[in-house]
Amino acid sequence: MADRADVNARISKGDAPRHYAAWYGHKEIVQLLLFNKADMNIRDGIGRTPLYDAAANGQIEAIAVLLAANADVHARTPGGHTALGVAASDGHEDVVRLLIANGANVNDADINGHMPLYWARIKKHESIEELLRAHGGLESCANPESSCRPSTLSIRE
Repeated sequence: MADRADVNARISKGDAPRHYAAWYGHKEIVQLLLFNKADMNIRDGIGRTPLYDAAANGQIEAIAVLLAANADVHARTPGGHTALGVAASDGHEDVVRLLIANGANVNDADINGHMPLYWARIKKHESIEELLRAHGGLESCANPESSCRPSTLSIRE
């Protein structure tokens, strides 16, 4: 019997092969890992899932594979950030559309109370702002200069 690689193995930072496959958009590798029973909701050393990584890098095909395999569209990082939030922040409109179509909550707030619409607005992604508003997205901060504005304009953990 041939030896098999551990598809749930991790490296020193807690990353697993599917984090890299998702980040770089290697949908065939994601599919292969799924076929071999890899945990698609595994978290890396800072709490991100492969879906979050793919959303952060705009990897729409990898996201579609992950969602078809029931990746948790509501998973949060320790800071409360979601795949939808990072896609909105980073300007990946096609990813935002796909995540919403797959049940992502447009009003999930991070631990500071910021919702995806806030991140899209701060980063000046106007078409994503409109898209989120069309799906019931709410402002988390009426005044962007208020105390709820983050000290750094980043959703990265």
